[in-house]
Amino acid sequence: MPEVGRLAEAALELAAQQAKRRGRQAEAARYRERAAELSPDSRGAWLRLVAGHEETGEWREAELAARRGLSALPDESALHLALARALSQQGRDEDAADVLRHRLASRDDEAARRALAQVERQLQSVAGLARRASAHFDVRFESGQDATLGNALLKVLEEKYAMLARTLDCEPDREIPVVLLPDETFRSATDAPAWAGAFYSHADGRIRVRTRDVSAGFVPVDLERTLTHELAHAFIHARTRGAIPDDINEGLAQYLSGKRLGYRLDPARAAVRNGQMKVDDFYDSALSFVEYLVDRYRQSALNDLLKQAGETGSVDQAFRRTFHQTYDETRAEWLRSLQ
Repeated sequence: MPEVGRLAEAALELAAQQAKRRGRQAEAARYRERAAELSPDSRGAWLRLVAGHEETGEWREAELAARRGLSALPDESALHLALARALSQQGRDEDAADVLRHRLASRDDEAARRALAQVERQLQSVAGLARRASAHFDVRFESGQDATLGNALLKVLEEKYAMLARTLDCEPDREIPVVLLPDETFRSATDAPAWAGAFYSHADGRIRVRTRDVSAGFVPVDLERTLTHELAHAFIHARTRGAIPDDINEGLAQYLSGKRLGYRLDPARAAVRNGQMKVDDFYDSALSFVEYLVDRYRQSALNDLLKQAGETGSVDQAFRRTFHQTYDETRAEWLRSLQ
């Protein structure tokens, strides 16, 4: 690449990073678009453009950028992987598998083989499942169960979607896949811990739920709460693009699904020792923290926190803009309230 081209690409990337820090994601994308146009043979320019769209959850734009990059650099492995990721995130696993198979047919690629194995495992996990769809969901469940179950699940999901949209003042910008899986398949198809009965994956935007005994056309209360909890994670991730602390994420998901702690938490349970914490202590302290924030600052402040996190991509910037102090300072304030 000529020296002038390298300098222009570096200057445009610097401008993109500055725009991103100011929360101007669209402006950052335009700078990276320009860099890729000026330096179409630059691997870095295309990958930064794709990564920017991935960070903001713009998977259709990430797909288009990866395809344009491959037209200029057809042998670039990272762009094949990026295209497969973007397709999978849009629920197009078969297309993602085809991209990876095409890559492997032309060149052996360890990363592509691992990615293909993961996509094929996902495809196998939903093979033969019944399917129902609504305005916001694509639901799959065991075909042996009564078809009215799919309709009942969609009804509950749409009700919870409407509740979360009102409460959080936002909506995900794409359909949410929900898959009910038998226990053995659930364990192999997710990275969920052994004790989990459901799992929202940031990697592919799907909610997976371990099958339980359900009557035709009836969704039990515990399953409703589980679905609400995981759906809350989908809303939070869509709003923040992942720029949110784990305790806020888990605490808010519990709070929005109707759970309340009901007692003052022992501050000792909120302490992290040697980088570890008991599962129950983590979930209870996360809920206590969110209850404190809602009680003191109201739900509207939590909504603004999520919005600021998504716009800035920074936890501390989001906390400073919302609560005028850092995340650590806000946590310390909560811990003092427990004394």
